[in-house]
Amino acid sequence: MEDNVVYMEDDDVVALEDDVVYMDDDVVYMEDDDVVYLENDVVLMEDDVVYMEGGVVHMEDDVVYMDDGKETQKKHSQTGEVMVGRQSDGNEVSMSKISSSLF
Repeated sequence: MEDNVVYMEDDDVVALEDDVVYMDDDVVYMEDDDVVYLENDVVLMEDDVVYMEGGVVHMEDDVVYMDDGKETQKKHSQTGEVMVGRQSDGNEVSMSKISSSLF
C-alpha cells in the first residue's frame, strides 16, 4: 500500500497520497475534508498529521521526521523501505521517494 506517503521535492512541495495535500510556493490545498492550516510557512494537517515548520517535516504513524540541519532516516511502516530527508539553507528541503511507483 502507498497510503500516507509523504515526499518532498525541490520547490518545497509536500504531497500526501490518498489524503492528498500539496504545498507549492506556500500555497496549501487539499482534495478532501481534512483540516489544513497555513501560518507563516507552517502547515499542520490533522489526522494523518503532517507538520511543516520552517522546512521541518514531521509525519506521525508512517513516521517521517526532518529536523534542523540533520539527515534523518526512518523506515516506512508499510513498505519497510527507508526514506532519507535532508535539510539545508533554511526551507530548502529535498527528500527521496519511498517507492519508485508513487507516480
